[in-house]
Amino acid sequence: MTIERVEVAIVGGGPAGSALAILLARSGHEVLVVERSAAPGWRACGVFSPTALPRLADFGITARDGALVRRLPGLRLEVRGSPPLDLFGNAFPAGFSRPSLDAVLLDMARTAGAQVRTGVSVTGVSAASRVDPARIEVRGRDDGSRVIAADLVVGADGIRSIVARSAGVGIRPALRGRVALTFHVREPGRARQAAIEPTAGARSGTAAVEQPRPWVASPNARPGRTARMVVFDGGYCGLAPVPGGRVNAGIVLHGRRWLEALRSDGPSAVARRVLAALPPDPADGTCIDPHPLDAVAGSFPLAHAVRRAAGPRWLLVGDAAGFLDPFTGEGLDRALVSAGLAAEAIAEHRRGRPDALASYADALADRFGPRDRLTLLLQAFVARPAVLAYALRRVGRREALRRTIDLVLADRLPASRALDPHFLAAVLAP
Repeated sequence: MTIERVEVAIVGGGPAGSALAILLARSGHEVLVVERSAAPGWRACGVFSPTALPRLADFGITARDGALVRRLPGLRLEVRGSPPLDLFGNAFPAGFSRPSLDAVLLDMARTAGAQVRTGVSVTGVSAASRVDPARIEVRGRDDGSRVIAADLVVGADGIRSIVARSAGVGIRPALRGRVALTFHVREPGRARQAAIEPTAGARSGTAAVEQPRPWVASPNARPGRTARMVVFDGGYCGLAPVPGGRVNAGIVLHGRRWLEALRSDGPSAVARRVLAALPPDPADGTCIDPHPLDAVAGSFPLAHAVRRAAGPRWLLVGDAAGFLDPFTGEGLDRALVSAGLAAEAIAEHRRGRPDALASYADALADRFGPRDRLTLLLQAFVARPAVLAYALRRVGRREALRRTIDLVLADRLPASRALDPHFLAAVLAP
């Protein structure tokens, strides 16, 4: 069998893999990207970010690219029993068309000089040796199987990373038993606020969704359609306006009741049920259309964790390096940040620095470890909507607390500020 040789092989052509390929190719490295999909298409993935747009500007992608990016006024966090909390008004919140964004980044990688092969599946990875090159077994749609030998292999292949699995570094994640459903719906127009009738499931007593009681209008709502994050018993739903007059709906569910509903009724029926039970937008009274425009993409299990993000001839970027939960909307930001850190480490590795890859793993842990701890804390609140409502009422009355939370979630203050016991006491103490 013919063995192809490359300097760096990147498994996965999403934002993390493409961004890394661009950075490496621009620096003169020989890069090969292999992507399983023949062309970027709709799949379960994050589309909202308060922080990614400035990082994408470094690649030449700005808010002027209307087919890719839609600037948003912010994100409104909603839970029954509290006024909504508006976030990210001073950051760079945006909704992205992920198929379009992925396609543009892959094209930029090609233009920078990287080889990009789509429709190619990786069937095996061996990268444990410090002496021998990494070996990647791939299968194309037309040319059968082949082996690629690389000085370094990068796993940019998401939460089910074959690179991470081959390295044996997967561990049990902190958040388990969660299911994500993702799809698009039509963007609502201005409409009269309507009462929501009980769903069929609610009438029959199976997988019922608690019907909404009146919600309080936001005291500081800004003009324009903002993103929403609605927390309810057993989960939450993110609604992010994206280009093309659509809204990306991302639903995360946990608990036996929802898992049984998914098994008995299917993801599409459950998705419609969740959307139908959401309250109207507190800014303009419009209700979300509960009918998906495309197939409901699911992801289970949702979390992914690894012991370390690098080894002798491999490293992980993006979701492959660890993924907890999409609540804070930073998956795209993590993809770009980890790509930047990985590009620096690979350059040092190629220059002969023996601890470059290990240093990358340490830098990644330092960068995202506190935010992961903050995510776990936020999830503790989300799992108890009444406690979250209590905390939001207190935060809403104290501008200093609200501003700190806003800046931390927008990555403008270290996550440690929100983890400080004095800050938590100010949020929770009676």
